[in-house]
Amino acid sequence: MTVQTQGPVESPPLEPTQERAIEGHPEFTAECKARSQYNPAGEWEWGEQLLTQSDQWGLVWRADFKTPSTSDKYVNRVVCWIKPDGTLQIHWAVAHDIPPLRRP
Repeated sequence: MTVQTQGPVESPPLEPTQERAIEGHPEFTAECKARSQYNPAGEWEWGEQLLTQSDQWGLVWRADFKTPSTSDKYVNRVVCWIKPDGTLQIHWAVAHDIPPLRRP
């Protein structure tokens, strides 16, 4: 079996830094949510969601989520953005010691 690996993908940080919280862009947020919901048994529970504008990353959608095995001590987060080539990117981060998202 051959497995090809790529170098690390550059992505927005898990926590918003130097970004402006914005409203709108319902098509973008809906596509991010739909593509990031790896939830075959309906076990995920979405938490706070935040849309920001970044000079470096453009639109960035973040959402916290819980699974049945999620400890309240840690945060699961999805980060979604569009690369310069136009492809939508999704980054799942599970069980990180970061603060939950909060609206400004």
